[in-house]
Amino acid sequence: NNGLRPISTRGVANIEPAVIDTFGLYVDRTRRRLMAMSYDVDLQDYRPRSLFRLHRRLGKPGLSQMDVARNPDTRVFIVRDDGQLVVLLMNSEEDVQAYGRIKTTGTVESVAVLPAEPGEEEDEVYVVVKRTVNGSEVRSVELLGSFELEDDEPQYAGYADAAVLYDGASATTIPGGSHLINEEVVVWADGARQANRTVDGSGNITLDEAASVVLFGKAAPPARYKSGKLDYAAQGGTAQGQMKRVVSVAIAFSNAIRGVIRYGATFTTMNTL
Repeated sequence: NNGLRPISTRGVANIEPAVIDTFGLYVDRTRRRLMAMSYDVDLQDYRPRSLFRLHRRLGKPGLSQMDVARNPDTRVFIVRDDGQLVVLLMNSEEDVQAYGRIKTTGTVESVAVLPAEPGEEEDEVYVVVKRTVNGSEVRSVELLGSFELEDDEPQYAGYADAAVLYDGASATTIPGGSHLINEEVVVWADGARQANRTVDGSGNITLDEAASVVLFGKAAPPARYKSGKLDYAAQGGTAQGQMKRVVSVAIAFSNAIRGVIRYGATFTTMNTL
């Protein structure tokens, strides 16, 4: 004996919802808010709440699609109308909600998640990306790289878009770039950053020295971090609004690749660490 009854008057967009254990996710009719529907013991009824209430700008370009990955952690991937992916990392047991964005050299149009195979630790997240390659507009289905890498496998570390991974006999001519012909690509060989190369007409790149594990692809947008304003107790009160001069920077890293970290006062004037 099924029946329907109203839970909310906020409205819902024509976007497929998702279910995570005991609650559901949907996009409201403005296509700007991600909503969670869960049972409220106090109300003895289902209650909707916005997951963007503290981050209203995240959905401002408009939301068009979403899917959920459960391994290695629960992540909600949401496609925005501007071609970026909003990623919501969730842990209901610890009451954790953390947001991030994935930007690419192109626009993301769709996302789909395939569950991990037995014995694997991560779900497979696929995206459809539209790019301009060699003067033409193309679309490709791409698999997001692993979120976690083994400590003893630094050769598989790399950062590129529309990337190809070659893992085989040591060689200087690396195939697999037929989708990036005549494009300049960044190259990671055996875990170290190499000089950029241009993909030839056969889809190959040529290295100066032979390598057995090579990843190459379009240069991805940089991952940027800007700290908050420095503040400390001063004789004249708070130092937040005063002029300050930073004379040194100390950063702690774990399992980092040399030569890929840059720092500076602005994103346009930076030094390599």
